[in-house]
Amino acid sequence: MGLLLPLALCILVLCCGAMSPPQLALNPSALLSRGCNDSDVLAVAGFALRDINKDRKDGYVLRLNRVNDAQEYRQDGLGSLFYLALDVLETDCHVLSKKAGQDCGMRIFFESFQKKRFT
Repeated sequence: MGLLLPLALCILVLCCGAMSPPQLALNPSALLSRGCNDSDVLAVAGFALRDINKDRKDGYVLRLNRVNDAQEYRQDGLGSLFYLALDVLETDCHVLSKKAGQDCGMRIFFESFQKKRFT
């Protein structure tokens, strides 16, 4: 009787199996090229930069310079997935200030590089 329970559990383990649902492969032809200045593309780029700036712990707030490339993958019932190539600039506001990129001035290019002392 004592061996019956472990035997039943072993049989259940062998008979049961779990599989994830099959994932559809991303078809490259399903990617739609989008205009870099489309209003929804710029809105998604702004959202992405706000999210990036929110998660950063050091450095300066990034601000959108331009959208270099934009592609959209429409998912049935789930919305759209955007693939963006963004050009960004550093502002003069530190990320800990929690200011939006539009509220900050631009950093001068040569100030963007940090100087390090070697002693």
